[in-house]
Amino acid sequence: MASSLMAAMLLLMVSAGCVSGAGLPKVAFGESAITAIGTEIDRVAAKARTTVPQLLSLLSKSADLGFGLASKRLFYACKGLAAPEGPEPGPQAAPGDVGPIPPTNADPTDLSLAFKLHSRPGAPRRIVLDFTGHITTGTGWNEDYGLDPIVTPPYDIDGVPESFSNTELSNIISIWRGVAEDFAAFDVSAGSGQGCRRG
Repeated sequence: MASSLMAAMLLLMVSAGCVSGAGLPKVAFGESAITAIGTEIDRVAAKARTTVPQLLSLLSKSADLGFGLASKRLFYACKGLAAPEGPEPGPQAAPGDVGPIPPTNADPTDLSLAFKLHSRPGAPRRIVLDFTGHITTGTGWNEDYGLDPIVTPPYDIDGVPESFSNTELSNIISIWRGVAEDFAAFDVSAGSGQGCRRG
């Protein structure tokens, strides 16, 4: 179901600090974010490893950078990842339809590799694609929405969340490929398995 895919992507974006800005009433954007930060601007800028003028410029110009009103944290909201209105989208593209993957890895067509994929092993930063579900506690999202825990179900399009079908495994590889390609220019590894969480 598309909601499971969106949950998996939401978990990825939460770990990367990036979720859909649409429908986030407890996150301020633009001038409202600057106002909400108020006298905490020095602390927020320092935590973001930027200067106050740079942060103010980013908040003024970017419709995607927000500030959590309860958590007092910055959030980057990728509007392109918002769940579409209307009927659920169809199945994901086949693995070969996404395009090339980083040259450091062979083309992963073996479905048994779906949870062992890493685009840049040894990179100092990791993006975790969690398709197996997750329980989120103690984060800004929990604070801002008063939800503790947030339970993210496993990716499931066939109504059997306990296991992954060949189509689901193929989709996972395809999704990983797209993310790996998007981040290929950076010293970051996109990974689809538990092993990418450490290091």
